[in-house]
Amino acid sequence: MKKLYFFVAGASALALSLGAYALTTAPLTALSASAVVTAEAGLSLVNTTPANNAIIPLWNIPTEVTFRFSAPVEVNRNSGLVVKVIKPYMFGEGGTEMASYPASDESRIYVNPANPRELLVKVEGIEFSDVSTGYKVILEEGLVSGDGASNSECETRFYFQDTFRWTTNPASGSVLNNAAEDLQNVSVTYSGDLTSVGLADIPSWLPKIILYRANSETGTREPVGLYTPSTDGLTLNLALTVAPGMEVTDVTAPESYEIDVPSGVIMFYNGEDYKGGNLPVLIDGLKCEGAASEWADLSEYVTYNVPGDLEANPTNTRTLLGETAMGVLSLGLKTTNIEGVAGSEKINYYYSATADGEKTLLKSIESANESEVLIIGVGAMEDNDPGLLEFTPVNYLYMMFASSGDGELDQEAIKSVYSKDGYYTLDIPDGAFIVEGMPARGLTLTYHYDSTPIANEFEYTLIPSPETVINDPVKVFSQSGSGITLEVANASMIDSRNKSATLQLPDGTSYTPVTAKTNYKNQLTWKFGTGSTVWPDGEYVFTVAPNKVGVNMGFEDDWDSSDECNFPGLTAIYHVDTLSAILLVGAEPAATYTVVTLDGKVVKSNVALSELHDLESGIYVVNGKKTVLRK
Repeated sequence: MKKLYFFVAGASALALSLGAYALTTAPLTALSASAVVTAEAGLSLVNTTPANNAIIPLWNIPTEVTFRFSAPVEVNRNSGLVVKVIKPYMFGEGGTEMASYPASDESRIYVNPANPRELLVKVEGIEFSDVSTGYKVILEEGLVSGDGASNSECETRFYFQDTFRWTTNPASGSVLNNAAEDLQNVSVTYSGDLTSVGLADIPSWLPKIILYRANSETGTREPVGLYTPSTDGLTLNLALTVAPGMEVTDVTAPESYEIDVPSGVIMFYNGEDYKGGNLPVLIDGLKCEGAASEWADLSEYVTYNVPGDLEANPTNTRTLLGETAMGVLSLGLKTTNIEGVAGSEKINYYYSATADGEKTLLKSIESANESEVLIIGVGAMEDNDPGLLEFTPVNYLYMMFASSGDGELDQEAIKSVYSKDGYYTLDIPDGAFIVEGMPARGLTLTYHYDSTPIANEFEYTLIPSPETVINDPVKVFSQSGSGITLEVANASMIDSRNKSATLQLPDGTSYTPVTAKTNYKNQLTWKFGTGSTVWPDGEYVFTVAPNKVGVNMGFEDDWDSSDECNFPGLTAIYHVDTLSAILLVGAEPAATYTVVTLDGKVVKSNVALSELHDLESGIYVVNGKKTVLRK
């Protein structure tokens, strides 16, 4: 059975945060899956992002940490527990607390609306500057619950490394039509806190910069040439010198090639200060295409795409945009192998006021542009662990049409260019991307943006209904029971903030929900108190606050754009009568009851149902009919 594990396209991909409007990329590197950490009673931590013990470049500090569990989770908002960010001491136990976020902080700690198994923690604003000891994000035991259990204490630890961002030309993963020509000269350009790069005086016996021909089937590679390096500012230039007895023309297609830049070849400078040598660099996956190749159909790999921050269909759809508007688009692709293609393939973005109107080109970006096209991946592996779910591998391809050259989103452009009512068309040409090792045919998607909000009119019911006389409140209100359920007719999804409802007791005290649980369809259930809570007889007032519940009627734009909640609220009255838990089998409902024993003795005369509680269970004549009384 295929089981879900996460892989990322480079350690920097861990730091993707559309909310922070900063997108950066790093060399593609497959990170091994985290070990599954078993928690109590069936809830387990599957992995974290950043992965535990991840090494992250200083130029790409994460703003959000993800804890992914084996089952959907909910935050125990009233638990008093916290998420801690700790800088461990270099020696010994303990550390310095950098930040502490309580479970009640819904803006910092929340469940991923697109994946209820993931708990997201925003860590933006923390000064991550020490590269010696790393940092921990600790989730206290019991802060979340799911699958009938609470979490054990879990954490992820990550370290920062004073490395530098680099790009290559040809880009890593490119398809080259003329390998003999394109591989003769390769450049590696560095950026970051640098003023220049230089070459070390490397002894002849140390490793050289080598071009390899790679065999993906056997996992082997053979050297086919050496590169002579030179530098020009921040660029490392590589000129190919082939092995003895070999011609440059022997570097032919179809093949895959890799280039190794050994550690210590390059020295980095910030002003006059030397900053040290680099880590080994692998320029991987330079695939050479020299003949006609089979085309992949990109549309067959698309699962969904995301205008702004909202999930939508890959076909024409009506979409109310999130904060990032149409300045960010993404596709979900059912493959672990999607790569940008170097060259002039342009992804075009059009706008028209009407469906069949004249299109205006808003922007074009190249598929190999790393500041505007970002690929993040998920992988699948064989595993028999029952705590993991079967999941189709999906890569996420983000296109940043409203970004500046350094990957920052341009908010003014989003407001003025990408937030007009009308139709937006994304046109991906043939050959812009490689999937499953094949160049892909293009794809055209159209979005209809209508800023007019949909009316908040919902037909709903409460279960149990307010007319119900409750004789066992533990089963209705308590956390151990079924709870009070809001059911909205024709809804495709309903969700809530955990403190969206209150239950006022007869003495005037109130409870907020222990949990508010949605089945992500058309029902939402609130549970109050605990199994030992005392529920006195009397009147209970159940209130759902306005704009704390979101209802989706089948369109992505049903959610209010500012608060993601649109339900108008409600108030319901429940009556608890624990003495009325009497069942009369055979008698007709009546205002009063006269009860006679089978030998003719009158034991109750014209009394309310609640006054029968002191009778023993058995067979009586009630209002003239033979009746079984049960309690």
